[in-house]
Amino acid sequence: IVGRAGPGWEWLRRKGLLDHGPRFFAVDPFVIAVPEENPVEITGLEDFLNVPYVCFAPDAMRPKGMCVIELLSAVAQKFHMPGLDECFLLGAAHPVKCARLVPKCLRLEHGYATITQSSQLANPDWKGIKRIDIPAEYINAMKRCRATVPQCLASLKGSRLQNLARLYVDEALSPE
Repeated sequence: IVGRAGPGWEWLRRKGLLDHGPRFFAVDPFVIAVPEENPVEITGLEDFLNVPYVCFAPDAMRPKGMCVIELLSAVAQKFHMPGLDECFLLGAAHPVKCARLVPKCLRLEHGYATITQSSQLANPDWKGIKRIDIPAEYINAMKRCRATVPQCLASLKGSRLQNLARLYVDEALSPE
């Protein structure tokens, strides 16, 4: 079983259904997304101190909504960038109700950038949107924030393929 961390894992563990785990193996990192032409030349998180307009869905379910502000707050505190989270929030001149509307907002230039999870950019709705990676040291500052969504895996007890499942989990967790 592979999935995001959440109450389902605890339920499986309490019921005694897990062979082991869940074990953390990855995080879906947040990235900066800008229109393909990047009109205000955003290169990193520090640019959000000066970006006039961002696209943002504050009411979206986590981790796409207010979690972005929590993540920016964690980075601002650790790297002494006061106001980073407030500037992002105040720059949301055109907030949208649903995170699915954010890429359209960017394409229409109602905002110049957003922060979203890397996996979101695989969705065809994000075509024409450029990805800017957030440096590892910032991602590490975000790692312990409750807004990050860890990916976990485990194998179930009593399965016909329990040994194969254990091998899969061990391989996925190996440093290589």
